[in-house]
Amino acid sequence: MPEFVLLLALMCFIVLAWLRFSVALGVFAFVLPAYQIRFQFFGVPTTLVEILLAILFVVWLVRTHPTLSLVRKTPFLLPAMLLLLAAAVGVMISPDRHAGLGAFKAYFLEPILFYIVLWRELRFKQAIQWVLIGLGCAAMVTGLIAMFQYLQIFPSPAPWDMESPRRVVGVFAYPNAVGLFVSPIAALFFAVVLFRGFSSRFRYFAGTVLVACVLGIMFSVSRGAALAVFASFLMLALFHHARRWFVLGLFALILLALIVPTTRAVILAVATGRDVSTDVRTVVWQGTVRLLKDRPIQGAGLGGFPIVYNEYRLAKHTELLLYPHNILLNFWVELGFAGVIVMAWLFCSAIAQAVRAAQSLREPLSRTVTLGALAALIGMAAYGLVDVPYLKNDLALLFWFCLAMIAAASFPIPANSGQNT
Repeated sequence: MPEFVLLLALMCFIVLAWLRFSVALGVFAFVLPAYQIRFQFFGVPTTLVEILLAILFVVWLVRTHPTLSLVRKTPFLLPAMLLLLAAAVGVMISPDRHAGLGAFKAYFLEPILFYIVLWRELRFKQAIQWVLIGLGCAAMVTGLIAMFQYLQIFPSPAPWDMESPRRVVGVFAYPNAVGLFVSPIAALFFAVVLFRGFSSRFRYFAGTVLVACVLGIMFSVSRGAALAVFASFLMLALFHHARRWFVLGLFALILLALIVPTTRAVILAVATGRDVSTDVRTVVWQGTVRLLKDRPIQGAGLGGFPIVYNEYRLAKHTELLLYPHNILLNFWVELGFAGVIVMAWLFCSAIAQAVRAAQSLREPLSRTVTLGALAALIGMAAYGLVDVPYLKNDLALLFWFCLAMIAAASFPIPANSGQNT
């Protein structure tokens, strides 16, 4: 019976993608957390999100008939291809080829294919709105479930429900996944609220999404997400005509957090490394630096960090993490030094292009979505100081979605680019 329901859902999605591709993009955005639904397809491990993405890509190919010369005009294509090459090398040197191939497929190949489709489709307001509606609804469901878990209306899994303060996981398996998912979405929708380009009704929807994102971050007690949201909101405030008041308001919140005893204690514990989470990260960073001193060029290989790091971790480090939880170290150990350079090139190029576009664009909607994507990228970088804001199925797709919004607003589309529906 479950197989029949899954097959029926996939058939419906194929029909939807053929008839209303922009709506299908919105549905796909809504089900991003469904990467947790895993199964085998003809013996190959996959997820529901990967199957839906394959459907979208095939339908797009059949409907638009893109030529190779047209694909070569895709913005950011050269660093994207070099990133794929670095990831392929990471697979070859990985001590766990199976894990490396899975990471290559889910974190690099599929998101880049998704980006190639999106940058052409998102030049239409209808497609932008449907994707944002999908992301917003996903964030609202996540935030509401997190709230219900905190109120103990829905169960929250151990050991998180036993912590003090209690932490919840929303639709995910661990609390930080909530903040990692909703913080870039919060940045996108805060831009919609602050700037012109969308209808009043859509901006009310964006405000509701923002509330849900804040609830998710609060109840999951994700401090990295709070840092990311602060960085995103500060960046958006700098582009607003009332920037002085927004900046003063944000720093007033910081002052208030330092005055209130509870939040002051948390901030001091993090800053001094006295809390468990900060201590674990400090220790794993020290061990990762030891690893990279021995393997500065190749790193540990894609998906190989837990295996290689086991030889370098400090004696007092009992928790073995999948990644070092720092954006520089994450990419260095997974992709090697060349991968770090390529990823930095890609990220800085996107940031620079978004800033130029935000300063020059006169069309309100394009400027708003560009600022939202820029704020989301800034937030991801801030979150990356203490966590892993890319190397996860939904987060990699969100990253390339932000790049696609910047590309769609900033680069002209050839006249023979196909018809959006």
